[in-house]
Amino acid sequence: MQEFPIYVSKISKKFVKTRGSRFRRSRKKRIVQALDNVDLQVRKGEIFGLLGPNGAGKTTLVKILTTIVIPDSGVAKINGFDVVKESRQARASFGATIGGGERSTYWKMTGQENLIFFGRMYGLSRKKAKDRTVHLLEQMQLTDKAHERVENYSTGMKMKINFARALISDSPVLLFDEPTLGLDPSFARDLRLYIKNVLQKEENKTILLTTHYMAEADQLSDRVSLIDNGKIVDTATPEQLKLQIKDQEVIKIRTTDSLPNRFLEDIPGILEIYNHNDSIRIHTSDSSQIMLSVLEKLKEMNITIKSIDVETPTLEDAFIKLTGRGLADRKEES
Repeated sequence: MQEFPIYVSKISKKFVKTRGSRFRRSRKKRIVQALDNVDLQVRKGEIFGLLGPNGAGKTTLVKILTTIVIPDSGVAKINGFDVVKESRQARASFGATIGGGERSTYWKMTGQENLIFFGRMYGLSRKKAKDRTVHLLEQMQLTDKAHERVENYSTGMKMKINFARALISDSPVLLFDEPTLGLDPSFARDLRLYIKNVLQKEENKTILLTTHYMAEADQLSDRVSLIDNGKIVDTATPEQLKLQIKDQEVIKIRTTDSLPNRFLEDIPGILEIYNHNDSIRIHTSDSSQIMLSVLEKLKEMNITIKSIDVETPTLEDAFIKLTGRGLADRKEES
């Protein structure tokens, strides 16, 4: 049987959430099923995307894999080590960024001091830790801020130093939870190229990437699992997922107003509708057939149109087809 560097089998996790004042006896409790019987296997040297909206269970799974959260049931392994029974060995096998992770470094220490400290904690020699630190600060474009306290860093800079911390040990497995969240678009693009061209192609790292950015998952992932409400909906390559709706077109309409739900359902020829605030994505087999009816309906409702585009389906459209909601939909993350 093939040994997977990241192996998840039948993992489930529930949390108890409470509402109301902590000083009242009437606080209401509810059970949240964060993960429900999740299976996931990542091959050596693969970038595997876990794609879903905020609150789908992505961060909970990463926290289980990084030994922060104990699952209720199931088995998870990193580099062959059980994350519950062999947590120490598992922790030595990965580097990770978790849920933005702004507070994953010591703010009273400089960026350089942080990276050297964590390198030494992983067992690197002083020279190796320093050499890795110099290299990573350069890659993160933080060389000129190396001797400045992290508390004085911008949000984006804190995200960069957290990402560098995940790489300091040169571990074979990397777990990136929303790695470009909070970064400016230019550096986010550079970071994606670094993940693909250096970490995967040159260093052959095994990478689990969680994101709700469709383009990021599409650009980086060899395979993708779509997760929603704690369940894996489908797993395939990005191309295979998009092929499920290859015969469709998508009309994307941006407006100046919030749109009411389901207000176009009575128009023949519409296959799927996703409405989010000031934009709507309409799936159809023939955009020219329904365009006039859609425009007339918007005019009827005095909706001001900012832009209309006809696009080929994306990963997000595949997600909408399979789940009935989009990646921008949010619920409370567990």
